[in-house]
Amino acid sequence: MNDLGIHEADIGLPGSSKRAFDDCLRLCKEVEQNKLKIRVACAGRTVVSDITPMIELSQRAGILVEVYAFIGSSPIRQFAEEWDVALIAKRSTEAIDVAVKAGLPSPM
Repeated sequence: MNDLGIHEADIGLPGSSKRAFDDCLRLCKEVEQNKLKIRVACAGRTVVSDITPMIELSQRAGILVEVYAFIGSSPIRQFAEEWDVALIAKRSTEAIDVAVKAGLPSPM
């Protein structure tokens, strides 16, 4: 990927399971140890429990991990989970705040 000029790669959802986290950590360490120019990104919902694994990846691997946060907020999901817009906004604000305070970048 580095030789092909790929600048950024989404390497997974580290908050989804221990295995996903371990796989993402290994990829981050590979990028850092080999001084690859690829920027690493991870996906996660806009909830703190999905953002904190990205912070841990960044700290343990010694590289920045870009945050690709998404909001699962379709009307069907809102109904099934009994969420309202205020709750979605609150959770999103909290998660984004955690990422920003940790210094993790987000796409521009």
